[in-house]
This record gives sequence, C-alpha cells and structure tokens, in this order.
Amino acid sequence: MGAKSALSVEQYLHTSFPDLDKEYRDGELVERSLPTFEHGETQLRIGAFFAALRKSHSLHAAAETRMRIRTGLYLIPDVAVFQGVRPASVPDNPPLIAIEILPPMTGSKSSPASLKNTVRGACRIPGPSIRWRSDFI
Repeated sequence: MGAKSALSVEQYLHTSFPDLDKEYRDGELVERSLPTFEHGETQLRIGAFFAALRKSHSLHAAAETRMRIRTGLYLIPDVAVFQGVRPASVPDNPPLIAIEILPPMTGSKSSPASLKNTVRGACRIPGPSIRWRSDFI
C-alpha cells in the first residue's frame, strides 16, 4: 500500500494527487481506498452531528482534511473534530476526536489494529483505550 517517496513534507503539503489524496507517514505516501456511497453517507451524518454542536460546544468538524499528527506523520481521517480555536488550514495539533469509518468486517484483521495504534497517538483524550465498532449507521 505505501510507497517510499522522494517527497519532503513541504512538497507533500503542496501536492495534489489525481485520484484520492494520500497520507504521508515518515517519508511514505500511503494510498487510501475509494469510499462507497454508504461510507460517504455515514461520514456526512457524523460530520453533521458535530457541526450542529459547533456553537454550543466550540467544536470545529472537518472531513478528509490533511493534518499533522506528529513530525513526519500527516493523516487524513474521515472526520476530525477540534475544540476551541479554529485550527489552521492544515491543522498541526491532533484533533479532539479522529474518526475513521471502517466497512463491515470482511475477514481482514489488519484495519482495526492499525487504527487502534494510530488513534492512540493521535487523539488528545486521556484514559483507557476505547474499542468501538459499528456497521454503517
């Protein structure tokens, strides 16, 4: 899935990809899968939920936005939610909530594990790991 890249972080941030945007993980460009209708609909519903809380809870929701999680790691979660001050065009602080919508289980065991490892380092919520999975809403 990932391909070693000769792109620097600065080049990555100024590059548009012809099909679907790619993530940047420690010098590797990582392709993302094309979403289905159900995926897009679920993403829209989740984003709308957080957008409705914008004023009352000072939340800023964004879909498919490049963001810096740490040096050399730029991810594109399906939905990201920030609290407080509106983040920069390419947020450089991890979101309060990062949501990755997974398809119904297809027998692959790698997605939930890699998501868990990514989210542990990406979100600002302290406490025990939370495991939650739902089929499309």
